[in-house]
Amino acid sequence: MIQGIMIAWPWHLVLWSGICLVVLVAIHLLTKHRHISKKLPPGPPGWPIIGNIFDLDSAAHDTLERLSQKYGPVFWLRLGAVNTMVVSSAEAATEMFKNHDITFAGRTTNEALRVNSYDKGSMALSQYGSYWRMLRRICTTELFTNNRINGTQSLRTKCVDIMMKWMWDEAQDKGSVEVARFLGLMSFNISSNVMLSKDLVDPQSKQGAEFFESINQAMELCAKLNIADFFPFLRWLDPQGIKRMTEQALVSTHKFAYSFVEERILERQNGKKSARKDFLDVMLDFEGDNKDGEPARISEKNIGFLIFAVVKETLRLHPPVPLLIPRRAMKDTEFMGYSIPENTQILVNVWAIGRDSASWEDPLSFKPESTFEVANGILT
Repeated sequence: MIQGIMIAWPWHLVLWSGICLVVLVAIHLLTKHRHISKKLPPGPPGWPIIGNIFDLDSAAHDTLERLSQKYGPVFWLRLGAVNTMVVSSAEAATEMFKNHDITFAGRTTNEALRVNSYDKGSMALSQYGSYWRMLRRICTTELFTNNRINGTQSLRTKCVDIMMKWMWDEAQDKGSVEVARFLGLMSFNISSNVMLSKDLVDPQSKQGAEFFESINQAMELCAKLNIADFFPFLRWLDPQGIKRMTEQALVSTHKFAYSFVEERILERQNGKKSARKDFLDVMLDFEGDNKDGEPARISEKNIGFLIFAVVKETLRLHPPVPLLIPRRAMKDTEFMGYSIPENTQILVNVWAIGRDSASWEDPLSFKPESTFEVANGILT
């Protein structure tokens, strides 16, 4: 019996030693985590594993604004496995974009937008680097110059007139009008005329309706809550099938749009060129000779002050994108006294900034006159 006890004792010793080692490691990691956490921005406590996911609802910008009232203009969330810093004041946003623009120039892209590497081809979504700088150079020097924008005024006017006719016909036929639908059709046609010199959609066209529907479906899928966005290690599983459904929705869209590109390439090969260059011509020329063009100076002097002020004030209170495209910290950095780890996601809450009482007097009131000044009877 004594011999049995003597044989068993070393295994108990190993077991207890292992338990002590695990406890010591856990204490070390916990202490280290708390030490690091002291340097992070404040934020609500989260649940194990899921973090603060359930703190957000469908109106995330509104929820984040309320959290900023409690935790300050810069606060911290853990959305699943994604560390997130939220910026909710003009001062913090200015500090970020002015003094830390390169550090926070990375992008975090949701899984739906990774279909066919779509995120890598867009200036808004692609990662900061040489390719992104090239895209920005093309937009600045070729696409969004004052002359080119003014040159598309007749196209935009034509699309608005056509939309008004569509709405009139709809009202005569059905007695009511779904304004949002026609505004969407008009927006697509303005974009397609500027880019391709063609109307892409027509309310009476079956092909146009299918194109518009597939675009809407893809946009809804991109905005849908996807568990793979919060737990990147699940991306390969596509647990909700969102990436697969987005890819299916965009197949017909790409075929439809690319038919115009193929048509233009064929026309150019046959020596047929339009006197007026659209965006597609600019891109094809850039691909051919690699010329960027000369930088242009953009001016807003031709925009009516009053109309401009109303538009600016409307966008302040009701921004079309309440949360800017998420950024990503490209390295460990110090921001407003906090230590922000590499790969942290950054959300800029434009909706909250536009309603921040520290930056706006009576922020919830609609005051277009606050965007301009009057000097000697002249609007400036």
